[in-house]
Amino acid sequence: MILDRYLIRKARHDDCERIIDELWKPFINLCCEYEFSDLDPEAENMFSNYLQRIIKDDNNSIIYVAEVIPHLVGYVIGTIKRNPPVYEIKNIGEISDLYVKPDYRNQGIERSLVEAVESGLMKKD
Repeated sequence: MILDRYLIRKARHDDCERIIDELWKPFINLCCEYEFSDLDPEAENMFSNYLQRIIKDDNNSIIYVAEVIPHLVGYVIGTIKRNPPVYEIKNIGEISDLYVKPDYRNQGIERSLVEAVESGLMKKD
C-alpha cells in the first residue's frame, strides 16, 4: 500500500481504545514472542490507565499517533528520563513504544513519529 498522505498528531483521550485494540495488542504480542514472557492478566487495563494518564497531564511523557483517516496506523510513546548526576546532560529522551502496522511500514511513518516525539519531548524539557 502506497500512501499519499498521513497525519501525525498527539493522541487524544478518544484514541485510547483504538490504540490498544488496533496498535498496542499486535505490538505487545510481537514483543512477547521475542522476549518469551507472559503479560500480567491486567496488562490491558494497566496500559489503558497509563495512556490516559499520559494524555491527561503527564509532564514527562508524550504519545503521538499516525493516522490515515479514518484509521490509526502507528503510535509512539516518548518519556524524559533523568540521567545519573555524573553526566552534563541532565535529561534524556527515551522511546518506549514505536509501532506501525505492517502494511504501512517503509513509507516514512516511523521516521515521522520519531521526529514528532523528539520535538515534543524537547519542548517539555
